[in-house]
Amino acid sequence: MIIEIISPATAKKDMQKKFLLYEQNGVSEYWLAFPLDRVVDVYVPNKDNKYQRSGLYQYYDKIKVEIFEDLEIDLGLVFTRDEEMQL
Repeated sequence: MIIEIISPATAKKDMQKKFLLYEQNGVSEYWLAFPLDRVVDVYVPNKDNKYQRSGLYQYYDKIKVEIFEDLEIDLGLVFTRDEEMQL
Protein backbone atom coordinates (compact mmCIF):
# COMPACT_ATOMS: atom_id res chain seq x y z
CA MET A 1 0.00 0.00 0.00
CA ILE A 2 1.26 3.45 -0.92
CA ILE A 3 -0.24 6.79 0.06
CA GLU A 4 0.94 9.79 -1.92
CA ILE A 5 0.37 13.22 -0.39
CA ILE A 6 -0.30 15.39 -3.42
CA SER A 7 1.14 18.88 -3.63
CA PRO A 8 0.85 21.22 -6.62
CA ALA A 9 4.60 20.87 -7.25
CA THR A 10 4.53 17.06 -7.61
CA ALA A 11 0.93 16.32 -8.67
CA LYS A 12 1.69 15.46 -12.31
CA LYS A 13 4.53 13.08 -11.35
CA ASP A 14 2.48 11.39 -8.60
CA MET A 15 -0.67 11.03 -10.66
CA GLN A 16 0.97 9.84 -13.88
CA LYS A 17 4.50 8.45 -13.62
CA LYS A 18 4.24 6.98 -10.14
CA PHE A 19 0.72 5.70 -10.81
CA LEU A 20 2.00 3.62 -13.74
CA LEU A 21 5.13 2.54 -11.86
CA TYR A 22 3.14 1.26 -8.88
CA GLU A 23 0.57 -0.41 -11.13
CA GLN A 24 3.30 -2.21 -13.11
CA ASN A 25 4.99 -3.40 -9.91
CA GLY A 26 1.86 -4.82 -8.32
CA VAL A 27 1.24 -2.35 -5.49
CA SER A 28 -2.06 -3.61 -4.14
CA GLU A 29 -3.49 -0.29 -3.00
CA TYR A 30 -2.60 3.24 -4.12
CA TRP A 31 -4.05 6.28 -2.41
CA LEU A 32 -3.77 9.84 -3.64
CA ALA A 33 -4.36 12.23 -0.75
CA PHE A 34 -5.20 15.84 -1.60
CA PRO A 35 -4.78 17.75 1.68
CA LEU A 36 -5.90 21.12 0.32
CA ASP A 37 -9.19 19.59 -0.89
CA ARG A 38 -9.36 17.11 2.00
CA VAL A 39 -10.10 14.16 -0.27
CA VAL A 40 -8.49 10.77 -0.93
CA ASP A 41 -8.71 8.91 -4.24
CA VAL A 42 -8.21 5.14 -3.82
CA TYR A 43 -7.10 2.73 -6.54
CA VAL A 44 -6.83 -1.07 -6.49
CA PRO A 45 -5.93 -3.51 -9.28
CA ASN A 46 -8.72 -5.12 -11.28
CA LYS A 47 -8.60 -8.69 -12.63
CA ASP A 48 -6.20 -7.51 -15.38
CA ASN A 49 -3.89 -5.90 -12.79
CA LYS A 50 -4.77 -2.40 -14.01
CA TYR A 51 -5.73 0.18 -11.41
CA GLN A 52 -9.34 1.09 -11.09
CA ARG A 53 -10.78 3.62 -8.70
CA SER A 54 -12.40 1.95 -5.73
CA GLY A 55 -13.54 5.22 -4.18
CA LEU A 56 -13.21 8.95 -3.77
CA TYR A 57 -13.50 9.94 -0.12
CA GLN A 58 -14.02 13.27 1.61
CA TYR A 59 -12.86 14.52 5.01
CA TYR A 60 -15.92 13.16 6.83
CA ASP A 61 -15.63 9.61 5.38
CA LYS A 62 -14.01 6.48 6.73
CA ILE A 63 -11.98 4.34 4.34
CA LYS A 64 -11.78 0.58 4.67
CA VAL A 65 -8.22 -0.46 3.86
CA GLU A 66 -8.73 -3.41 1.54
CA ILE A 67 -5.42 -5.16 2.26
CA PHE A 68 -6.03 -5.20 6.03
CA GLU A 69 -9.25 -6.85 7.12
CA ASP A 70 -9.86 -4.81 10.28
CA LEU A 71 -8.33 -1.45 9.39
CA GLU A 72 -10.41 1.62 8.69
CA ILE A 73 -9.07 5.18 8.40
CA ASP A 74 -11.26 8.02 9.68
CA LEU A 75 -10.41 10.98 7.48
CA GLY A 76 -11.97 13.32 10.05
CA LEU A 77 -8.95 12.52 12.21
CA VAL A 78 -6.52 13.05 9.33
CA PHE A 79 -7.68 16.34 7.80
CA THR A 80 -8.17 19.59 9.68
CA ARG A 81 -11.58 21.18 10.06
CA ASP A 82 -12.55 24.37 8.19
CA GLU A 83 -12.13 26.57 11.24
CA GLU A 84 -8.62 25.17 11.79
CA MET A 85 -7.63 26.08 8.22
CA GLN A 86 -8.02 29.82 8.84
CA LEU A 87 -4.71 31.68 8.56
